[in-house]
Amino acid sequence: MNEPVTYVSFLVRLWREPAQKALAPATDWQSEIECIQTGQQWTYDTLDELLDFLRQQAQGLATQNHIGERQ
Repeated sequence: MNEPVTYVSFLVRLWREPAQKALAPATDWQSEIECIQTGQQWTYDTLDELLDFLRQQAQGLATQNHIGERQ
C-alpha cells in the first residue's frame, strides 16, 4: 500500500520598502506567498508572520491533507 505524498510548493517574494527619512532604518521585510498547487496568496508585514505561516503549513501537512489552508 502506497502512502500519499505529502508535498506542497510555495513561491515566496520578499522585499523591504526604503526608509521614509534619510537616516531611518529600512522597514521590516514584507512578503507575499503563493501556494503553487492552489494559487492562493497571502501577504505579511513581518518575516516572523511569514515564518509562522510556513510552520503552520508544515505542521498541518503532517496531520492532514489540506494544502494552503490557514489554521
